[in-house]
Amino acid sequence: MAQRYGQEVPAAATRTLRPTRPLDLARTLRPVRRGGGDPCMRLWADECWRATRTPDGPATLHLRQIGGEVLGEAWGPGAGW
Repeated sequence: MAQRYGQEVPAAATRTLRPTRPLDLARTLRPVRRGGGDPCMRLWADECWRATRTPDGPATLHLRQIGGEVLGEAWGPGAGW
């Protein structure tokens, strides 16, 4: 664990997805967004930031599409969920 302001901060949970078919990240996630002004989600063609609540607590998720892979990183108490 890293330290910030004298407190331990857990490392980001990461996962890589390798879709078997072509994936349009923005088109896949757009229906989940609550309008263009959704304060919990920022969406671009190949990248998404999302704040959410999980059963384990709040989490921030960052998805990036790089080539044929989608890299996901999450932080917060709900990152593992």
